[in-house]
Amino acid sequence: MSPSTAPARVPYPAAAFAFVRQVVWVLDGHLTFHDGDAVHELGRGDTIELGEPTARVFANTTDTGCRYAVILARGARP
Repeated sequence: MSPSTAPARVPYPAAAFAFVRQVVWVLDGHLTFHDGDAVHELGRGDTIELGEPTARVFANTTDTGCRYAVILARGARP
């Protein structure tokens, strides 16, 4: 589980996701999630399953906290 103070931005390069399948689940607050060129606005209870590795940014652009979980499963290929 990752707490995000307000405001916060956490970038990850595509190489960080090789051989890993992921789901992001927002537990509280609002998360602006950049998946390559796509931007997703996620609220409490929302989930997103991530596809092929790409540069990603987890951002809390609000004045309140955001909590989210990143569920990882090892994959056979990137």
